[in-house]
Amino acid sequence: MRISFPIIAQNAKDAAGIARYIARVKHDHKDAILDCVEISKEEYAEILEANRNDPYLRCSNTQEQEAIEGFSSRIEDEPSFLKNKKRKESKGNRNVTYKIKKQKEANDCLKAELNEFIQRGIEYDLLAY
Repeated sequence: MRISFPIIAQNAKDAAGIARYIARVKHDHKDAILDCVEISKEEYAEILEANRNDPYLRCSNTQEQEAIEGFSSRIEDEPSFLKNKKRKESKGNRNVTYKIKKQKEANDCLKAELNEFIQRGIEYDLLAY
């Protein structure tokens, strides 16, 4: 969904930096900001008023979004390169994956030692049942 946000900034880079952290902007997408254009005070006021009257920018949950008339027609498909992009694992998932891997390695090591112990016990008839 394309939305224009009027921002007061010294240059386009500063404006893009501010816009990236406005609510409803996909912060993690590299193409979240499509363009930065210098506008007049009148255009600034018009866009600001349009955003104040936009029910999408005033809703606080998905149920309210879905209740907006014509909401589904405003939604645009994401470019395919974003859909196929593998998302980074969160730090918590990386830790869990690492811990599972280390636990498996430890279990494999213990199994090898147990098998070696059993083999030695069989060789020397030391096993008692």
